[in-house]
Amino acid sequence: MADPNVVLSNPVQSGTAREQELIVRVQRGEHELFYELVRPYERRVYAAALAILRNESDSEDVAQEAMLKALANIRQFRAEARFSTWLIQITVNEALMRRRRERKGMVEGIDDHRDDEGEYTPRDFADWREIPSETLERKEVTYSYFQDPMYVFMDHEYNQIEIEKENMGDALNYLEEGLIGEATFYDGKAISVELPTSVVREITTEPAVKGDTSGKVMKPAKIATGFEIAVPLFVESGDKIEIDTREHVYRKRV
Repeated sequence: MADPNVVLSNPVQSGTAREQELIVRVQRGEHELFYELVRPYERRVYAAALAILRNESDSEDVAQEAMLKALANIRQFRAEARFSTWLIQITVNEALMRRRRERKGMVEGIDDHRDDEGEYTPRDFADWREIPSETLERKEVTYSYFQDPMYVFMDHEYNQIEIEKENMGDALNYLEEGLIGEATFYDGKAISVELPTSVVREITTEPAVKGDTSGKVMKPAKIATGFEIAVPLFVESGDKIEIDTREHVYRKRV
C-alpha cells in the first residue's frame, strides 16, 4: 500500500528513474539516501545562492540551509516539476530571505508579493508542495561561444544570454557548440544551466583490449573539454559514448 504521506503525481515528467526511486525512498524515511539525491545539484544550488548574495561564505550557508529545508519538506514534493527546479527555488527563497535580513534586520511574515518598489518579498512557505515560481524564469538555450569571462548562449528568439563561469556548474564538463540546456533566470540574470540527462561525446583513451566485452573493468578516457570519465576496456579512441550528466558515468557506446 502506498504511503499516504508521500506526495507524487505524474513522476514521468521529472528526473531519471533512479532519481524518482531516491525521492520516494527518502520520502518514506530513508534519509541516508538524501545526499545521493541532491549530489548532482550541489554546484547549481551554490551558484544560485552566489548569484544573489555575491558572498561565498553566505552562499555556502544558504546552500546548506536550502538542503536542510528540502530534506525537512521532501514529503510534500510533487513530481509535476523537476526536483532540481524545486530545489533551486528553495535556494533562491533562502538567499532572498538572507539578503532581506541583512537589509532590514528581520523577515516580515507576509505573503509573497512585489512591494511598493517592485521588489520581490520572500517568506517561509507553509505549503512546500507549491513553491511560488514568479521569481524565476526558465527557457531553453543553446551554447554558442565563450567570450572571456562570459559563456554566450542563444534562446529560440536568437537573444544572446551571457552566463558567468561560477553559474555554469557541471555544464562546463560537457560544453560544446550547439549544446542545448535549460537556463534558470532570477531578476533577468541566468543563475544556473541544467543539462539534458545524457550527452554523446567522442573520447580519447588508451588502446582497447581485444576480447574484453564484459564492461566490468574500466579505464580512464577524456572528452574534448578535458573531463575524464571511466569507460570499459573495449572502448577505443574516436568512439562516441553516451554519458549520464547527473552521475557523470558511462552509459553505452553509440
